[in-house]
Amino acid sequence: MVPNLEATDALPDHGEAWRVRWNVLEVDARSAVMDAFGRLVPWHLTRTIALGDEVRVSYVYRNVGDRPHVAYWCAHPLFKYEEGMDLAIPDLAEGTSTKLFLPPRSVARYRLGWSSGAAIEMSWDSALTPDVAIWACNGDLGGYRQVAVEPATASPLLEPGGSYSWWLRIAAL
Repeated sequence: MVPNLEATDALPDHGEAWRVRWNVLEVDARSAVMDAFGRLVPWHLTRTIALGDEVRVSYVYRNVGDRPHVAYWCAHPLFKYEEGMDLAIPDLAEGTSTKLFLPPRSVARYRLGWSSGAAIEMSWDSALTPDVAIWACNGDLGGYRQVAVEPATASPLLEPGGSYSWWLRIAAL
């Protein structure tokens, strides 16, 4: 069967999942389960967010179409950027931004710390989300000062009916 690569070439910036309606399937004081469906590519994504001593987000992606297609996902949680943060990138000049791609499967956790002493650690399974980038913006792109640790699924090819599962954890240190 020929993969449906044309559909993924037409995806908008940041993909479809952040633009479509999410349905809340279950919710309680400590967790929520939601799902959404693709419009340009036939996918079904279920996301479970669990709160406790950490935030754990689990995903299940399903190909609900009749042709194979790539299943690409990338985390993009934004945190405040400040000069002097311990990042894999040097301090940024005012009004600039940068993105650093780390070697595949080279990290499964990343720490962000601020001058206030606050710190978090993001972690993931590097076999499931092997690609990681660090994006930082110091006043570029509308004046924002943000940093994002971006683990990604590396586009596994899913046959019709196939699924792929992964998770992301964010914990205060």
